[in-house]
Amino acid sequence: MTYVAGIALLVAAIATMLLAQRRETPPGPGAAGRQALAIMPFDDRTGDPANAWLSNGVPSMLVTSLAQTPGLDVIGTDRLDASFRELGLAPTDPLARHPVAQRAGAGAVLLGTIFKVGSDTRLDVQVHDVATGRVVVARTARGPDLFALIDSVAGEVRTALDVAGRSNVRPLRDVTTASLGAYEMYAKAQRARHNNRWGDAKTLFEESLRIDPAFTLARAQFVEILERLG
Repeated sequence: MTYVAGIALLVAAIATMLLAQRRETPPGPGAAGRQALAIMPFDDRTGDPANAWLSNGVPSMLVTSLAQTPGLDVIGTDRLDASFRELGLAPTDPLARHPVAQRAGAGAVLLGTIFKVGSDTRLDVQVHDVATGRVVVARTARGPDLFALIDSVAGEVRTALDVAGRSNVRPLRDVTTASLGAYEMYAKAQRARHNNRWGDAKTLFEESLRIDPAFTLARAQFVEILERLG
């Protein structure tokens, strides 16, 4: 074996060892004894008030995408809001997120930040083990297509939680809408509903369905609003 070949083998062995060291083990299970992920509101660093809806809209997209995964409990806004109230903590307090996630029965918590880089959106995402605070996975996704970014991040999260490959996951567009404008109205309507602003929620769901009449998820929640309003 030549000296150069020996060096190459050594470098390859070191790289393999480092990759093995970086491979994180999944977080502990949630209260139900299986993987449970709490998805917190994202921090909006876009600097544009028109993008403020993404703080809750992106988590909503991730909830919808990840909810397709067998063996994974996805904890979204309703349960997390209840946990914040029960613990007397503010959603804006970063130190509150782990105890709130644990209160909601999660074994892992997903945190994220949104940036705008030109016409691109950038998502910085971390998944933490709730019990230990260990960072299970940290990923950055950037591009002009938010739906594609969500699909990419959701795939990384499934792998990190060791639940990848357990279902035929459909792209977010296929289970929601292909229109970002329709999803924006839907996300705003969800927030209005969570805050008991039923009239505003009705108007926003109507606008979402005007943009995309085939948005069945929005239609289902719109029907619930109509029933509540009589």
